[in-house]
Amino acid sequence: MELLSKNLELRFISHDENANGETDFKGETSTLTTEQRVDFLNEYARKLPAMFDDFSLEEPIVTLDKARDRMKQLKLQPLPEKRARITLDDWKWIGYGENKAANSGMKIPAQNFRCFIEWELADDAAYSCCSFSMGDAAKMEFDADGQPYYISDKEKHYISITERVEKIKLELDFVYRKWNLYLNDKLTADFVPFSTPETSEVYCFSSPYDKSVIKHIWGVGYHRLTENDFETFSINTFIDEDFKKPIDINGWNTESYNDSEWKNDTLPIVHGGERYAGQDIYMRRYFNIDDIPPYAELYIESITPGGEIYLNGSLAAFIKSECGHKIDVTDYLSEGE
Repeated sequence: MELLSKNLELRFISHDENANGETDFKGETSTLTTEQRVDFLNEYARKLPAMFDDFSLEEPIVTLDKARDRMKQLKLQPLPEKRARITLDDWKWIGYGENKAANSGMKIPAQNFRCFIEWELADDAAYSCCSFSMGDAAKMEFDADGQPYYISDKEKHYISITERVEKIKLELDFVYRKWNLYLNDKLTADFVPFSTPETSEVYCFSSPYDKSVIKHIWGVGYHRLTENDFETFSINTFIDEDFKKPIDINGWNTESYNDSEWKNDTLPIVHGGERYAGQDIYMRRYFNIDDIPPYAELYIESITPGGEIYLNGSLAAFIKSECGHKIDVTDYLSEGE
C-alpha cells in the first residue's frame, strides 16, 4: 500500500483546569506563558525534521507530476438534471486608469535610498552607442560595436556576453553607494561602487526614449520611513511606460466593443498593488443561451472589493461587498450570444 501522508501531533500537557478549550496555545482559552510557547515551538522544530528525515526541510511533500496525476483522478462535479450550468472561468480583461509615465526630460522624484529601473529593448533595436543610466550613480553603455560595458568608480568594465541584450536592469543602493547590473535577468555586475562614488541622490534617468529601441521602461523607488516602526520604507513607481497607444474603453460593456487587444486569462484574475494604484480591472465574457429559462441566476464567488455587473450593456448588479453573491439576471438575458 502506498503511503499518502504522514502526520505529526505534538501535545503540551498541562494540569491547569482551564486548559480545556479548543486550543491552549493562543486565544481566550490559552494557559501557556510566552516562555512555554517558545519551548513548544522549539520542540516542534526539532521533532518535525527528524520525523520526515528532512533536516533542511527542503524535500517536496509531493512531486508536481504526482499531484497532477491525482488531480486527473478527481471526478467532475455532476450537473443538476433539471438545470443547466454555464461555467464562466475564461475572461478577457484589462487594467485601466492612471499611467505613470515620465516626460521627455525623464525627471523623477529624488532617489536617495534604494531604487531600480528596467528597460526592455525592442526586438530589432540598434543599441550601438546607446547609454543607460540613473543620474551619475549607475551607468552602462554599448560601444560602437554593440559591446556592453558598465562604469564603476569612474572606470569602464567590459562585459562578455554572447547573446543579444533584450533587458537591462539597474539596482541602486544609496546607503552603501553600490549597484547591481542585470542583462537579460542575469546578474552581470554584483554590488559594485557607483559610477561616480560620491553621488548621494539622483533626480533623473537617461536612455533612448524611442520605441524603435525601447519597448518598455519600468522604474520603482523605495524611500526610508522613520515615523512608523512597522513600515520601514514606502514604494513608488516613478515610470511605467510601454509606448503603446492607450486602449479606448468607451463602450467596453456593449456587445459591439472590440476587445481584441485585451488579455486572456482564467479565474482568479488579480490586478492591483502599488504599481497599478488608481487602476480598475475590466472583464468581458461571451456565452450562448439557446432558450431563455424561467429563472437564471448568476453566482459570484468573490469580486474584491466590489464592482458593477453588466449583461448585454445593462447594469444588472452593483456589488458593494466582496464574497458570495447570487443575482437574478433573467430579465437581462437574450437568446444567442
